[in-house]
This record gives sequence, structure tokens and C-alpha cells, in this order.
Amino acid sequence: MRRSVLAAAAAALCLPAVGLDAAPAASAASSSTVRLAPGVTLTHSVFRLKSGGHSYPERVWTLRARLSAHLQLDAASPRNVIGAARQTTLTLGRQERAVAGINGDTFYFPDAAAVPRAGITHGGRVLKSALVGKNAVLYATSSGRVAIGDPGFRGRISTTDRTGKARSFGITSRNSIENAANGGMAFVDRAVLTSSLRKAPQRRTSCAVVRLAERGGDSYRVTSIAAKATKYTRAAAGTHALVSCASSTAGWIRSALRTGQDLTLTAGYRVRGITTLLSGVRQLIRGGKRFTDRTGLNVYGNSMKPETFGCVLRDARTVLLGVVEGDRSGRAGMTYAQLTTYLLARKCRSALVFDGSGSSTLVAQRPAKHLAVQNLTTASDPTDKGKRLRKVVNGLFLVRR
Repeated sequence: MRRSVLAAAAAALCLPAVGLDAAPAASAASSSTVRLAPGVTLTHSVFRLKSGGHSYPERVWTLRARLSAHLQLDAASPRNVIGAARQTTLTLGRQERAVAGINGDTFYFPDAAAVPRAGITHGGRVLKSALVGKNAVLYATSSGRVAIGDPGFRGRISTTDRTGKARSFGITSRNSIENAANGGMAFVDRAVLTSSLRKAPQRRTSCAVVRLAERGGDSYRVTSIAAKATKYTRAAAGTHALVSCASSTAGWIRSALRTGQDLTLTAGYRVRGITTLLSGVRQLIRGGKRFTDRTGLNVYGNSMKPETFGCVLRDARTVLLGVVEGDRSGRAGMTYAQLTTYLLARKCRSALVFDGSGSSTLVAQRPAKHLAVQNLTTASDPTDKGKRLRKVVNGLFLVRR
């Protein structure tokens, strides 16, 4: 977003000094705030962080939004499938006709396809399940409340084999071909585009792809079994698949399943009514206190880097989404510890960090403009090399309904 526009639209205000690590201090800060839409503001804060005998220049962009029936969170990926070409956060925001938003989950950088490391739910549809037992997940439910934590993915296949014996097997993910390649049992639908299975660590073991036709509710019928698959091809309309590259799973499929067999399959979250979900890197705050997330990634958390964050306030309906700029003159970035203290000072009840460094991007509608898609622009300075916008796998957006 153009600094001149912000300056003209906002009044300066003073923020209290806050500490940003074990014993830091921040100098008197200045900030400007603009209203982007009903219930949404964007604040640009400039201050100096004093830590370890040094003083660092900081710039932070923060969206504050009070969610309602007319303003909702929206997690989105390119074309809202898994495996399309990666796109910039700006392109994703325009795709969703967003008021504003930030980049999301980490990804496999050499891969040009949009395959997030973990989970995303768009409009109530699970595009990819969150990793089991991981805390760094932000989700909203149909009640309008937002939370951060493990939503509890679980799944199971239940059937009767040819001898009449009841058989069951656990499902470890939804729409995660990587999980299948690593030995898990993935339940896959049309959200996943064609994907190779040749990179499976268990490549000496053949991968199995079981095609399923929908029969209504949780009921499916086996239409085909490929016991030596090297590629997963996108499911046809009205069909799903079970995919796994583990010898134990292949043995269970051989003994328990056959073409024409009916089965019951469930795969979802313990938390009910999730409409939007996006996985991040690491949970920083839980219950209003600093939290050590032993299930999260550290990435470069001990270095001062650009960071993207999400925060939920005490009412569970107000969120802060933002970017700490860094890796350039006048923008030092923050460590995870410094960012945690910064967010605690802003009364975050829970918070997590998303993908940072060159991925960190915040986009927003220009103030004083109609909320048309073509007005969406970048607010934070691009942090990727050459000041380009990095192509990412997904993002978290604020959308008017």
C-alpha cells in the first residue's frame, strides 16, 4: 500500500513501549491506522526495538478485524485445489475478492506446485488435513468463533471382508499424497490434482490406489484396486480414493478389500463445524501466555527475520493478522521470542507464526477506494529477493459476505 495514501488517511498515535525478548525495550512508537472496511483496520507501526544492547528499526503491518456474519476469514489456495501452480498472496487475494490478507503455510520450495506442508479448509471443505497432533493451526467455526490449536484429525475405514469378518483400518490424512508416500493411509478426493508416487521413501513397496464411488453419506463402493501404482490421477466427479505406499497397508488392502465391496469411511476433525482452517509453523501464545510448542517447527526462529503472524483476542471473534518486515535497511525483523512478546503486549489470547522470510506478505484494499478486486495491492514491502512477491501455496484473507 502506498505510504502517501496511508499518511493522508490516518492520524498518528503513540503506542506504549513494549519489551520484545527476555529483557528488551521498544522506543516510543508511531503508527498510522486506516479503516479498510466495516470492522477492518490496517495499522502501520514504526519503532525501534532495543535488545541485547542494540537498537533495531522495526516496521509492522497489522490487520485488526472483528468477525461477523458479514466479515469472515477465508483460507485459500490457487484454484482452491492441491497441486495447482503457486501464486502470489496478491493473486490469491484477488481470487477471493478479499478486503485484505496474509500469506499462509510453509511449503516445499523447489516445487512449483501449490502443495502446503499441512492443512487448509476452504468454505467448509477440507482441501488438505492438518497434521495430526500439531498445535500451529488457526481455524474458524460456523459459530463465528476462532481458535488456535490442534483440531484433532481422525479417520477410519470399516467394512466386512469376504469371510464375513468385520475389518477396520485407520486413516491418517485427507488429501495428503505425501502422507501416503510416507506410509500413511490417505483419503483423497478431487481437491488433489495428479501426483507422482515415485518419490515414496518406501519405493521398494508398491503403492496402492483404491478407487471408491460415493453411495451417499459415509458409504462408498470399491470400483478398482491398483496394487502397483506409481502415480495418482485426479479422482473423477463423484469418486474418491484411498492411497498408501506402506507394506502393512498394502497387506490389509489385499486381505480386506475387493472390487464391488461396500465400506463405511469417516475422515474429519474432532472440532465440529470448521469452516476455515489454515496451518502455520509454530504456536507462540496459548491462554494469554508464552507457549513452548514442542510440535512446531523452529525454521529460523532464533534469527531476526520477516515474519507473518495470526492472533486471536479474548473474545474469540477479533483477530490480528500481520507482517513484520525485515531483511533490509530500516526493517530488522524479529525472532519468534521477540514476536511473542510483541503480540502479548497486544493482548493476544492465542497466536501463531506462519511462513516467514521471503514469503511474508500482507495485501490490502487501498483506502478511500471502492472495494473492487483491482484495488487490492501489497501493503508490506516484498521481502523476497529483488523485492518481488514470492509465489506461495495459500493465504488467510478477510472477506465481506
